[in-house]
Order: sequence, then structure tokens, then C-alpha cells
Amino acid sequence: MADRLVSKTFKIEFEITVDMVELEKEHFRKGQAGQNLPRLKRLQKALLKNERVLTRQMLAVAMGRLQDYIDLIATQDNLAPLQEVAAALDPEDSQYFDENREEISRLTRPLRLSAQTARLQSSSISEKVIEEGREPKWKPVWIDLLLKSCLGMLLETFSVPSSRSISSAKTELGHYLLARHLTRQSDGVHFEGRCSCDQFIEGVGEDEEQAFQALWSKYKRHYDSLNFPRALQRFWKNDWKKTSRKG
Repeated sequence: MADRLVSKTFKIEFEITVDMVELEKEHFRKGQAGQNLPRLKRLQKALLKNERVLTRQMLAVAMGRLQDYIDLIATQDNLAPLQEVAAALDPEDSQYFDENREEISRLTRPLRLSAQTARLQSSSISEKVIEEGREPKWKPVWIDLLLKSCLGMLLETFSVPSSRSISSAKTELGHYLLARHLTRQSDGVHFEGRCSCDQFIEGVGEDEEQAFQALWSKYKRHYDSLNFPRALQRFWKNDWKKTSRKG
């Protein structure tokens, strides 16, 4: 195993403002508004009254904008500064890199990529709250608990973050629960997951344990609702037919 030469921790800050305007025909593609506009307006009005869901919808837009920005700043040149360092080496090495300027990307790939790894240490999102007559303050609205929580570290042993499986054994129906996100939001701890059939399932509680129990209970209800009809089919094919023959 290679020796660690240096380690740095970076804190990157972004401030994104998301605006929502009232839905109008202009927000639809030509000829698509029709009868859906009044319904969507009523949905938007109800959304404005649900702060938790509204925040989630606006965060989704913010993350899309953030992705665009990250893609932009990721194009910053890191080869030219590396060439400056190479120019200060001993004459033999300096000359080698100078003569192979066009190949600098390929030559330095092991140094720039293979020899460096990054891990996410923490993640949180805050909202700027402005109250009349008071200084603006930042209120946490989303904190990732999966990175450092006991439950998160336990799930980390199962698989990668995008497909953590709580129920490792596949059932007859092939349904199992995939844990996705464990976060602290304004109304408590949320544990989000999906069944392997792509059904969204979420548990909410005061702490990690309660959120997990709520998630698992909802998954069991989901699974039982799928399994019950299959049980009736088996009864029809086996027990009911046997009973009918005896009659």
C-alpha cells in the first residue's frame, strides 16, 4: 500500500436562490396547457402551504443549477500550473516535460488521478431566513446523516451509497429494500428508500432508530400488499381445488 504524502480537507460553499412564479400558459410547451393548468395551479397553491415539500421541490432545482455550475468550474485548467512545477525541476526532467507538452495530460494522469482520492466528509444545506427588523440568519433545512451516523456506517458495509440493501435476501417475488438517504429535516429524521420494484418508501422519526423502524414498517406493508394476492393464487391452485374435489 502506498504511503500517504499529504492530506487536505476543503470546505466548498455555494449560495443559490430559487424563485417560483405563478404558473401560466407560457410555462408549457405550445398546445400543452389545456385543462391541466387550473389543476396545476391548485397544486401549486397547496404546495406553497407545505413548507417541507416546497423546500424539497426548490432544492431539486437548486441541485440542478449546482450541477451545471460544478460542470463549468471542473473545466478549470490544472495542466498549465503542473507544467510550471515541471519547469522548475532539474534540467533533464524539465526538458523532458517541456518536449512533451502535448502529451502532458497522458503523462501526468497517474499523478493527477490514480494517486489521489477524495471522500465526502459532511453535507448540509441551510436556508437564509429574513425576519422584519432582525438580521438574516441561516436555518439548517437538510443535513446528510448517512455519512457519519452509526446506521450510515453500518449500511456502508453492505454496498455503495446508491444501492444500499437493507434486506439482503431476495424473496420469492424478488422484492427487497434499498436504503437511499438518511437526512435531518425541519420535521425530524427522514430515511428514504426504494423497493427493488422502484416504489418510493420513506420513514420519519425523531431519531435514526425511529426513522428506520418507520421505513421498515412501510416496506413490510408494501411487500405484504404484493404478497397477499400471490397467496390467494396459491390457495386457489392448491387448497381450494382439493376442497372442491372432496365436495
